[in-house]
Amino acid sequence: MRKEIGTVTISSGLFYMVDPCYIKGFSQLHKADFNQEAFEKLSGGEKYDSLFGGVMGKIPIGTHSVFSHFSQDPDMGDAIEKLEIFVEKNDNEKTKTVELGRIGVDAGLIYFADARKISEHSLLCNGEKWQDFCDYYYAKSDSDKKSFVMMCDGIICNTYHGDGEYAVIAETDMNGRIKKIEINFLDAGWSGF
Repeated sequence: MRKEIGTVTISSGLFYMVDPCYIKGFSQLHKADFNQEAFEKLSGGEKYDSLFGGVMGKIPIGTHSVFSHFSQDPDMGDAIEKLEIFVEKNDNEKTKTVELGRIGVDAGLIYFADARKISEHSLLCNGEKWQDFCDYYYAKSDSDKKSFVMMCDGIICNTYHGDGEYAVIAETDMNGRIKKIEINFLDAGWSGF
């Protein structure tokens, strides 16, 4: 079952998709000015890259709808099989599918947000607060009987299989402009681990 679960506002023009447990290990993300080198790399000619344990890339500024495909398997509860972020309407123009990168997952969670907002959230950046982050996430998701939470200026959700390696796929126009981003949690490949 496909359902809209929220929206994420990207005001910097850069998105970041990652297992939130990795953020505390990259001090560059904890600075208010972010990592200028990475920002310049992606603001220049490159469109996306695997950076800081996740996938980061250029995306149009705006508020983007996030949809999930929930499992119909009664044994899996409300597990999310696939996450989709709609960036721009397709308008029937020709598109292509591109793998933006792969994300290793160790906490069974994926976080999608504006890359420049990470430093504003001590629950993500401070390793000493990781347990506080987990307590907040699971209390919020359990109380709402759902496998996702809007928090830290983004969306955090459980992966269907838990840990693994997941491809981040985009549908782009012929100029490489991202129209949609998706991650399929049913495909938990383990290459590279």
